[in-house]
Amino acid sequence: MEIRAERPQLPLKVLLNKLHLNRKTYYDNRSHRLNRSDKYAAVKGVIKSIFYQESDETYGYRRMHGALLDQGFSYAPNTVRKLMRQLGLKTRVYSRRTARYSSYAGPAGVIKENILKQRFNETRPYHVLHTDITEYKLTSGKKVYISPVIDEASLEILACQVSYSPNMRLVYDMLAELKQKLPETAQPILYSDQGFQYRNNGYQARLCQMKIKQSMSRKGNCHDNAPREAQPGQNCFVGTNESNSR
Repeated sequence: MEIRAERPQLPLKVLLNKLHLNRKTYYDNRSHRLNRSDKYAAVKGVIKSIFYQESDETYGYRRMHGALLDQGFSYAPNTVRKLMRQLGLKTRVYSRRTARYSSYAGPAGVIKENILKQRFNETRPYHVLHTDITEYKLTSGKKVYISPVIDEASLEILACQVSYSPNMRLVYDMLAELKQKLPETAQPILYSDQGFQYRNNGYQARLCQMKIKQSMSRKGNCHDNAPREAQPGQNCFVGTNESNSR
C-alpha cells in the first residue's frame, strides 16, 4: 500500500489528506478487517443460482427464503432480503405500486407480429390457439399460476400446466404437453400477450421446432385479448394477467 511505503518520510495525517482517506478506513485496512472472507459467500452463490436458473428472475425474498430452506439454509427472511439487495436481485414480475402479477417485465426479447388483428372467427380445429398465464390466490394465501392453451374453434383446452412460479419451466411444460396433443400435420398460430415468457428465446425456438407460428397482442389492449378472457365452462381463462395488471 502507498501509505506504508511513504509512512517513514511523512506524518500519517499528511498522507491521509493526500490520498483523501479516512483515518478509520486506514486502520480497518491495516487490521485486514476489509479483507475478511464473506461468511455469506456460499449462500449468495445458491441465491443467484435459484434466482436466475430456477425462478427465471421471479422470486422475491419470501419465496427465496422457502427455496433456501429446501436446500438446508436456515437464514431468517430478513437476512435473505438483505443478501438479495446486496446482490442486486429484484423480481421481474411484481409491480411495487400494485403488488400484482405482471408478465410484461420490460421490452427485452422479440415481440412478434399481431397476425390475427382481432379476427377471432376461426372454425377449423388446431389452426388458431390461445395461451396466457393466470394468477390465482388459494385460500391458504399461496399463489399459483396456470398456463393453458385453448383451441379457438372448439374452445377445447389442449394443454394446461400449474406451478407456484410463473417461470419458464411452466411454459416449457405446457408446450411439451401441447406437442403430445397436436396432430402431426398441424401448423397452428399460437396467440399470446407480450409477456416475458413468450418473448424468451428458448420459448420461441421451441415453437419453431413444433412448426407453430407465433402471434402477439398489442400491449395493454384488452380487445386483442378477448378470447383469453373467461369462456363458458372454461375456467382456466378467468382473469388474465393483463387484466390483473391494470
